[in-house]
Amino acid sequence: MNIQKFNFGDVEIEFDLRQGKNMMVNATEMMSAFPNKRMSDFLASQNTEDFILECLNNGNSRYLIVEKRDDLIVSSQKSGTWMHRVLALKFAAWLSPKFEVWVYITIDNLLYEFAREIEDSINETVMLSRKKDDLKNKLAKRDPECMEYFAIEQKLINARTRRSNATKNKFREKFDDLFSSRIIDTEE
Repeated sequence: MNIQKFNFGDVEIEFDLRQGKNMMVNATEMMSAFPNKRMSDFLASQNTEDFILECLNNGNSRYLIVEKRDDLIVSSQKSGTWMHRVLALKFAAWLSPKFEVWVYITIDNLLYEFAREIEDSINETVMLSRKKDDLKNKLAKRDPECMEYFAIEQKLINARTRRSNATKNKFREKFDDLFSSRIIDTEE
């Protein structure tokens, strides 16, 4: 479990970002933000049942990575009821439009935060590389020996990279040899 907690008003709601599986949202906590609503009413509605069946439809189930109803909704006496993110979004919409938008944004941030961090990192790298190149050119104009220094520095970086890659490749070869010999041993 990889639980992240977020507050909607005074209510703390847990999101479980299961590795390699779908995100689940604690529906018991979602419901506690709306004391006049009952989860059983939501689950008993024909619309919800049709939605669950559509999620389990072969084409949709492959995309959603669900095979059975228990992949969409899980109840535990200890932690409450958890819903797959798509069912949790439907439940949030049933509870309140304001809450629905909050759940959408929270799930979106959780799912795409990594991509945004990478994009920010790439943009920062490009900007810093340009600044570095500009500064390098200015220094080279003032002092021609600077270019020689930068060339030597780049050669050192390249040599370290080659050494590191060679070490990784050799380690990988040894590991693969060791691993494959153990597989052969177990087959005999």
